[in-house]
Amino acid sequence: MKKRRSVSSSARQINSLSEETDDVSSLFKTVRIISSVIQPKQPSEEFIARVSHAAQERLEEQISIEKLQRIIGMLVTDNDFRRGFFHDIVASCRNAGLNLTPREMAALRSLKEEAVKEFANSLDERITKFFPASLP
Repeated sequence: MKKRRSVSSSARQINSLSEETDDVSSLFKTVRIISSVIQPKQPSEEFIARVSHAAQERLEEQISIEKLQRIIGMLVTDNDFRRGFFHDIVASCRNAGLNLTPREMAALRSLKEEAVKEFANSLDERITKFFPASLP
């Protein structure tokens, strides 16, 4: 096992080098001494797993938000989709090319049909024509 230099002995060596001439050789010696003391700590596998899991959750959350926004947009701009949605949420979303997670389904099931209809009817007709249901 290779013995690491202590910080104090390394500091003494650096001080003695600084008294030498300021040439490239002494600079390289200083860097080697500092490198022997400073060892970068590698992240643990547990840390990497936690960070990866958190990043995956954020990505899934972002995808969920985008899917839910798209569905809500379709609900308020497409009468046929809205009727089908409140009859069979799973089939309507699948037909629209959207596979939903249980969490997304729960969020969508909490929507009240009358509230969605009321909001859809309050929109200017130009909005519903501008956002056809065929948008990706």
